[in-house]
Amino acid sequence: MVSGVAKSIKKIKRLNQFKKNKYIIKIKHFFKKIKKLHRQIKYMDKTKANYFIVTSFIGLFCTFTMATYSAFTFTKTLNAALITVGKLSYTLTSTSPNYSNGSVSVPAGETVIVPLNLASSNSINSKYALGYQSSNPDVAVYYSYDIGDNMNGTIGTTGSNVDMKIVIENTSNSAATVNLTVLGGYEYNTLTASNITTGYYEADIITRMYTLDSNMGNKTRINSVPGRDTSYRFLKAECNNGNAYASWDTENWKLNLTSITGQIACDVYFKEVTDDLEIYYLLQENEDYQSSSNVNPGTLTSQVPSAPYSFNSVICTSGTAHYNDATGGITVTGFEPKTICLANYDKSNAS
Repeated sequence: MVSGVAKSIKKIKRLNQFKKNKYIIKIKHFFKKIKKLHRQIKYMDKTKANYFIVTSFIGLFCTFTMATYSAFTFTKTLNAALITVGKLSYTLTSTSPNYSNGSVSVPAGETVIVPLNLASSNSINSKYALGYQSSNPDVAVYYSYDIGDNMNGTIGTTGSNVDMKIVIENTSNSAATVNLTVLGGYEYNTLTASNITTGYYEADIITRMYTLDSNMGNKTRINSVPGRDTSYRFLKAECNNGNAYASWDTENWKLNLTSITGQIACDVYFKEVTDDLEIYYLLQENEDYQSSSNVNPGTLTSQVPSAPYSFNSVICTSGTAHYNDATGGITVTGFEPKTICLANYDKSNAS
């Protein structure tokens, strides 16, 4: 019996040794293939070697892409689930002493101006709408023309913010509380509009100034007129009073608004000028366009207009401009470097 056990033990040892040798042979065979492959690459011509390396890289890239794609689609699905929860976060602050934690207290018979700042705490761009609620029927809430109607809009990711300003009138005999609300939604969703829809004039004439870069982009709010020593020049004014006329006073370096009837709010644009003379044409489409005015929105182009548009008026930041019958465009003489001219063309005078 002892001899039988001994034989079994020897048999097991031989089997283990066989398996061990088998694995060693496989490992040696694998390294032989590696060495062979290395020699092939080493003695390949440059073109073949590069082809081999690129092909290997593509294979590895595809493998990696297949592995990460499933993770990406899973993440996207996970985000979609979070989106349906609608967890958007904003912070609304104000420097007004009447404001506290989203509520504004308004004494009886008074008007309160409330500057606001809406900050995003979201990882994606989103839509917003500022609204209000009050149990007092004699309370009215307006947006201020000093900043304009931005009660609805789009706000960027964390760190982005929007400056707003509202005006609250309380004509009752008792103090009132106005609760402000912020609705949020994703860019592709339809968001309920703000119930603050009427503007308030803090002064009879409101001017909001902006700069534009050389490509008419990067609109930036500014607080004062760019100086003569800058590369920015007056381009145009757009006002909510269609009877006004804007002109640039080169000597005093200021904007003049004339023919004003009633209160008015204007967006004034200054463009970065890269040439000594830049001429732009403002095309008016509205049939109600007032020929005596040049502050209505229109289509801005650097190309000389053709029919059905005809010349109406032109203003320049320096020099003298004339309508050129031969070209249908504008001729400017006696201008200083970095001059902008804006010529208004409209359909109403077209022949």
